[in-house]
Amino acid sequence: MSTSTSRESEVELEVEKEQEKPVKRPPLEQLVPRSDELYSAIELVLMASPRRQILQGGDLPALEKAAYEAANSGDALRARIGYEAAARVALFEQNEDKFRGMLEKADKFSKEGESFSKMHRVLLQRIDDAMCIAREFYVELDQEKKAAEAAPAPAQVSGYGRELQDSARLGTL
Repeated sequence: MSTSTSRESEVELEVEKEQEKPVKRPPLEQLVPRSDELYSAIELVLMASPRRQILQGGDLPALEKAAYEAANSGDALRARIGYEAAARVALFEQNEDKFRGMLEKADKFSKEGESFSKMHRVLLQRIDDAMCIAREFYVELDQEKKAAEAAPAPAQVSGYGRELQDSARLGTL
């Protein structure tokens, strides 16, 4: 492999790593006390990078359809996970009816006493609080992301340009 090709590969890896950096989430504790049972439940349904996760995992109709198909094929685990994923998207979209419906369906595939069942029940009992917390969480997340995008990015030099910089620094030009 030539030096130029390996440097280009290094730059590509750096760019990929930069794109994979997680967006800093606002502290959930600012929105709900950590000691509250709602904290434990909602931290499991909030998404760190909702738009990216929806692009990768599917939108609400696609997730609901996949969960429905899993339920019809008798795969309770995939059905529960699918309905929970759909509930996450509905929460992000602030669609309370869908959020409630997806949680209710997910709960049908949870075993009594299971932590998932408890999470579903807490969210269903305090759905107004959950919707409000999610709305605030995602507003803060968007503001942080916009601020990060507005900050100037460091200049990246690749390939031949880096060779010129190295040569100039070393005095070999």
